[in-house]
Amino acid sequence: MYIQDNQIDPLELREYGRNVQNLMRRIQQEPDKERRSEYIKALAPLMIAVNPQLYHNAASIEKVWHDIFVMTDYELDVDVPHQAPKKPSPSDKPVVLPYMKGSLKHKRYGRNILTALEAMKGMDDKAYVEFILVQIAKWILAYHKKNNEIDSILYYFQDVLGKAALPDLAPIKKQLQEFTTHHKNVKYTQKRYFKKRKKG
Repeated sequence: MYIQDNQIDPLELREYGRNVQNLMRRIQQEPDKERRSEYIKALAPLMIAVNPQLYHNAASIEKVWHDIFVMTDYELDVDVPHQAPKKPSPSDKPVVLPYMKGSLKHKRYGRNILTALEAMKGMDDKAYVEFILVQIAKWILAYHKKNNEIDSILYYFQDVLGKAALPDLAPIKKQLQEFTTHHKNVKYTQKRYFKKRKKG
């Protein structure tokens, strides 16, 4: 017998499919609480199996149990290994995320790079600090696509880190100049290659 779509209960969570939802409904109808608990504990690994991305999630078990209560409208009475979640109320307000405070002196480089540089102030390994600074500077050069940016970047490093935490800038500048030259040559070669392809 063909069943119309409007005769089927809507899926609460589509990632688990209708079969899991039907099993959940059947478990809810079980009058014995002990059996319900056994059935639902056997269903939890199945829900992970049909939703593969949960394998790599450290909190997958807690998420599955939360989803179980969502699919049963928080009316499932079973013994759970974690604290049972409470049904959200329409009056519950979302957590207000605070805005970032404080102005940036060098806005063009952003707050993330500033945070990374400030984390390096207490590092004693100058070679490691130099390596990280070179990588950050290469990313800035590749992003801004300006070869005359090197002096500005080095000044920015010096301004944030200070002379005490800053390694020798000469080898950093040399590496960045080599990087920009290589980057420019690669772009020129690619440009010529695509020009030839259009003509041919």
